[in-house]
Amino acid sequence: MAPPRVDDPFFIIGTERSGSNLLRLMLNAHPGLHVPHPPHVMHLLGRMEAAAGPPGAPATVRRLAELVAGLVERHIHPWPLQPDPAALAAAADPPDLLGLSFALYDTSAAQAGKPRWGCKSTVMIHETERVLRARPRARFIWLVRDPRDVAVSSLDSVFNPKDPMHVGALWARQQQLGLQLQARHPEAVHLLPYEALTAAPEARLRALLTFLGAPWDGAVLRHRETPEAKTIAGLSDSWKNTDKEVIVGNSGKWRKRLSRRDAARIAAVAGPEMRALGYSIDPEDDGYVVGPGDQLSAALGELRGRLRVELRALRTDQNHWRRWRRRAWLWQQAAVRGRG
Repeated sequence: MAPPRVDDPFFIIGTERSGSNLLRLMLNAHPGLHVPHPPHVMHLLGRMEAAAGPPGAPATVRRLAELVAGLVERHIHPWPLQPDPAALAAAADPPDLLGLSFALYDTSAAQAGKPRWGCKSTVMIHETERVLRARPRARFIWLVRDPRDVAVSSLDSVFNPKDPMHVGALWARQQQLGLQLQARHPEAVHLLPYEALTAAPEARLRALLTFLGAPWDGAVLRHRETPEAKTIAGLSDSWKNTDKEVIVGNSGKWRKRLSRRDAARIAAVAGPEMRALGYSIDPEDDGYVVGPGDQLSAALGELRGRLRVELRALRTDQNHWRRWRRRAWLWQQAAVRGRG
């Protein structure tokens, strides 16, 4: 039996290391909202969609459903649900990878006993128009954070780029998409600065739930008490703060952690988007011009940073090998479909 179809899902979009894990846990604590840790279906499998076969064909949908089920099985945050590919394929609407993602979340929400689900795959900022074509009532929570603080948080994370200039460039590209989405579909977008969320959690969550059309429930302020918060905090050092109180005023750390040059390089690649979103640029950082030396140092910094965090993850992260197992499986699947 197919799970109930959710016609008004919501998506937390933006750039990773902007507080999306915190927001996910807050909203997941609401009795009517289901926001599981995302397997990133579109992000990790999207490049394989075209190679799976003729769009919409039953055999194509079944192949994609098997990929989705395989991804969930290898997810770095284990799901209690192991989906059946045949059931996913039957429930996919539209009959493509996005429809399979919807069917997966519909099934998960039904299992959790909640009527509505949200997706915390922030990179869905690249898929918003496709989502709205399929689910016109979908809503987007555009979570933004000062890119300099995003860069600081990324230094010790296994997920983001490591060099501050690379982080700034990614942030700029993704905020451009957010600005375009907001201009085209203002009724579908709720802009939420991380700085505002951590400064006044209750006020910001009340406004957010109003936007979603969900009733207020104080459980969202007790997210750290949930088993889910305890689980994710123990899996990876990148998620270690998810079972703690909200860190009020957790912004501006870049002034102590970033060099003046790194702050200037971020401003050089993300200046227009920073200004558009209200993030001021220090006069001494304004006007910096990125040159060939910056590109080389960014590449070297990326390599050093990646080696450092991976070595640390071997010692501290319970899901380190699950992450590598997933990566190896994705490489294998991409190679098989590339030969096909």
